[in-house]
Amino acid sequence: MNEQTIVSSFAALITLAIAYLFFYVLWQRYVIDVTRQQLFELRDQLFDLAVDGKLSFQSETYKILRKVFNTSIRFAHEADWLHIYVFYITATLKAKGSIYKSAMQIPHLIKHIEDEKVRAEVQKIFFKMHLTLAWHVYRRSLVLLPFVPIVVIVAAFVTLSNRFFVRTPQKIE
Repeated sequence: MNEQTIVSSFAALITLAIAYLFFYVLWQRYVIDVTRQQLFELRDQLFDLAVDGKLSFQSETYKILRKVFNTSIRFAHEADWLHIYVFYITATLKAKGSIYKSAMQIPHLIKHIEDEKVRAEVQKIFFKMHLTLAWHVYRRSLVLLPFVPIVVIVAAFVTLSNRFFVRTPQKIE
């Protein structure tokens, strides 16, 4: 090996070490902190609904949603695609656990909120929680990062082609 190859190899090794440090230490901490902050804000919106008397603190809906938020905040550092996949498989196989049962009840409980505006607000909060967690998992994974642009391109293509094939027969008639 000549001197130029050794220097290039050493530079590549340092670059990889810096990239590893950035992604697996600094970036991960940042993503976890941002996700937790967003979940705190969403949980606070739910709390505000209860403080305003729009949703009872004693209602099953409030209790379960608060429990889901607290669990998501507490375990955000462990929420990556592999952990979520393993949790989903084990929860599906053991469909008796309290977390699984609580999670399965949420849509049903939200539907039974009498006030339509409150129901819509709770659904919005619940949707934003899932969106926040999905974005969190995506940003923490080197495996998933390349797939999103591909999925977006395919979805755009399918949408555009669908519009084309739906409109074309209408124009012909």
